Amino acid sequence: MAKVYRDGFGQPIPNEDEMIRATVAQNLAKAFEGLAPAGPRVEYTGNARAGSVRYVDGELRIDFWYEMGGGSCKLFINLPPPDQWEQQTNAPLSRRDEIVHFVATTVRREQGPSWRYEISSTEIAYY
Repeated sequence: MAKVYRDGFGQPIPNEDEMIRATVAQNLAKAFEGLAPAGPRVEYTGNARAGSVRYVDGELRIDFWYEMGGGSCKLFINLPPPDQWEQQTNAPLSRRDEIVHFVATTVRREQGPSWRYEISSTEIAYY
């Protein structure tokens, strides 16, 4: 229940704080109306030489080890092979291609836009 403010004569006065808060809440609701909830994303830990690429989608978190490559390979990300995917990731095998492609394209866009990548059963390699 809202607190009733009174002036020096005991007469009720408007609760300006409540009115401001309600206006702000309405403006925020309008500003974010229709926006889709955040989708999957990629997070990075480690340093430039090696570390982890984490796929995040809701409660699902999958870490993939990455390392700088040699020769023409700039970077590679290790993937669990299909027969170990569910055991190592807690994600259904049916989502493997979707997740791997999302990671591959996101890493390229964020880390090396001029790179091309190749996906094999056990790695994503960037050239």
